[in-house]
Amino acid sequence: MRRREFCVGGITLAAGCAGPSESPPVVAGPPHDDLTPAGGSERIEPTVPRGPYAGESPGLRRGVQANVVLAGQRTREVSAIDVATGRQQTLAATPAPVWQLSPPDRHGAVAIVTGAAGERRYAVCLLANGRDHVVLDGIGDPLWDEPLGPLALSDDGRWLLAVTQAVANARYQALFVGPMRCWSTGDGQERMLRDDPLLALGERPAWSRSGQQLVYAAPGPQGRASPTPLAPSMQPDPQIRRFDLATGRDEVLTLGHHPVLSDDGQSMLLRPPGPRGWVWWDIARASARPMPPIAGLRDPLALVESRYLIYTGAPSPGAPAGTTVNNSPLAGPKPMLSLKVADLASGAYETLLDGIDPRRVLAARGGALRSVP
Repeated sequence: MRRREFCVGGITLAAGCAGPSESPPVVAGPPHDDLTPAGGSERIEPTVPRGPYAGESPGLRRGVQANVVLAGQRTREVSAIDVATGRQQTLAATPAPVWQLSPPDRHGAVAIVTGAAGERRYAVCLLANGRDHVVLDGIGDPLWDEPLGPLALSDDGRWLLAVTQAVANARYQALFVGPMRCWSTGDGQERMLRDDPLLALGERPAWSRSGQQLVYAAPGPQGRASPTPLAPSMQPDPQIRRFDLATGRDEVLTLGHHPVLSDDGQSMLLRPPGPRGWVWWDIARASARPMPPIAGLRDPLALVESRYLIYTGAPSPGAPAGTTVNNSPLAGPKPMLSLKVADLASGAYETLLDGIDPRRVLAARGGALRSVP
């Protein structure tokens, strides 16, 4: 396999993360990032907005130090966007589709999940410091079997965290609840978090910036007693918990799931139990902060300095409109999304990219990238 080198944030990375074999696996199912304009057949790629659109705050992004990474299954590319400058870089062209990726660590390294050689196998690869290598691989088709949930890379890039299926050879089973596991990105060896498994919802956990604490969503007492795993939105009492790696203390921060921890560790966004929307939670005060309506909010990706929110959501008025193709006959076409940044203090917002397929994989981190010493 040919390697290509590229530079992002002062770091040289190599493209072409392959699994144990040079040959890409055959993955069942349609591509995941086809978009067509309404009434047309031409594909739409993510584009820089033609705006500013009405109601937006141009220049808001310039005060936000954050990086977004995104992958497309059809294009098989991993790319990165510097929020403040809008600069975009292609990080890798992979031989197999990318089904999961982590937010970058402080040096811009990214962990990805692709298919591996053999039937129903996946590989977790790390793109970092001019190299790409396989951290681990295992049983399970990365799309249909969902062997592990969204990845969380520690800020120093040494440790990888994810929730996995309770049964390694589970087939065609959504990952709602499973053990949270940790591996060394250097050699793939598993790090035991404690003697008994940490049971978690199949969502992205979060590292503290120091790497000493983990924040994750877990089923509450009623959810743990359920004979079958329940989807997070159906859990009767989901909990957001904080686990201290040094002391082993595991405490409940509040009820809810889908935590998006701020890079300063002071607050987070979360979904409370029931049908309510997103809540901005102050961790030190253990109470909700006032939060203005956020234009078109769908999925939060990163909370920066407990103020700025990077998220995907509905396009602004005047933005290009389009829908997906190669859809499930049950779900049908889906409207495209936009990538945005919002100020939670004022509700001001700005579009970063238009034409985001809702099935694309995105992740983000707050804070400036540092060059490798």
